Amino acid sequence: MTNQEANELIAVFKRVKEVNFVLDKINFHVKTIELEAEDERLKDISLLFDISTSKKQSKRKTLQLRANKNTHLLRNDFYSVHTNPPFNENTAPDDETLRLLMQKYSDARLKLGAHLHVYIDGYDDKWAFPISEFKLSECDDNFLAQIEQFCTYGRIKIKIERALF
Repeated sequence: MTNQEANELIAVFKRVKEVNFVLDKINFHVKTIELEAEDERLKDISLLFDISTSKKQSKRKTLQLRANKNTHLLRNDFYSVHTNPPFNENTAPDDETLRLLMQKYSDARLKLGAHLHVYIDGYDDKWAFPISEFKLSECDDNFLAQIEQFCTYGRIKIKIERALF
């Protein structure tokens, strides 16, 4: 998948396939929700929204948007560390924003906190950046706010039963 194709899938509005689906109290460790693009041209692409929580560390959570089961478009990790690979000018994307972020965070070890993995052609989800680079906030200890923020950023339309969180 090219960066342009990945960006198009991230940018398009997505909705839950199951008509009456409502996300209520998180009483699971991993939940995968099937999505569909609202753009008819992209209807045949399988889109999945994963929500996972750690069994051992209650603060450790992951929100992920995937295409075609194994292409990680976006992954937001909370209460987690990450080390980026070294920047390589020869394999860097044409996207100037991503290129600059990769240079800035080359070989960086992101401290315990929240970071966002973004799809980069040839790297899959190996690169991550502090969520502040995307004007997102940590939303510490508020999983509902984390989910809502990720869905807004990833353009995922989902009904959430707030009273149960």
